[in-house]
Amino acid sequence: EAALERLFGWELKSLGYYWFKAVPFQGTQVWVSRSGYTGEDGFEIFSPNALATPIWDRLAAAGEKEGILPAGLGARNTLRLEAGNALYGNDLDTSTTPLDAGLGWAVSFQKEGGFVGRDRLIKQKESGTARKLVAFRVLDKPIAREHYPIFRQGRKIGDVTSGSFSPTLGCNIGLGYVQRGADVPGTAIEIQVHGQAVPAEIVRRPFVPSKHKKGS
Repeated sequence: EAALERLFGWELKSLGYYWFKAVPFQGTQVWVSRSGYTGEDGFEIFSPNALATPIWDRLAAAGEKEGILPAGLGARNTLRLEAGNALYGNDLDTSTTPLDAGLGWAVSFQKEGGFVGRDRLIKQKESGTARKLVAFRVLDKPIAREHYPIFRQGRKIGDVTSGSFSPTLGCNIGLGYVQRGADVPGTAIEIQVHGQAVPAEIVRRPFVPSKHKKGS
């Protein structure tokens, strides 16, 4: 927060979680949002391609006092998974709905003028989803990777969509879709890893509590 305030010259305390603000940078408008996808209080900067390198260099200099360091996509991915955040392309795609993924809070059914898919979602909301995105903790050493099948009492009930080792928790965790009724925290499951049934357990999201600031 302090580094960005020095970079752009305005106070960020009033910027709420998932809110955006347009700011000038080298005569061009860029967007700053409090939507860092790591479970921590983080930010994203949206700019034209030509400004990406100047912003990066200026940000590194602005954060030198705090010891700012670059981190790779792998770090972002383990952090967002620990926060229980769904990632498009893994946990979300054209075959899933916001209700499947537990993101119904992001849908405004009263939106003026409606939207594509509204009737389908209302029908799904009334009847309930056939499957649900859940979090799980692996109770053995193997990592549960994307597309690995999930079983319960010898019957397939779903598939893994994201999985990784959690550096914070020191164990393997993941997300996946399971049939309705098998989504209760504490439910024992097995994940098929290279032909072996590996024990796991459905748990609540997030794995690690988030530390978002809501703004004022």
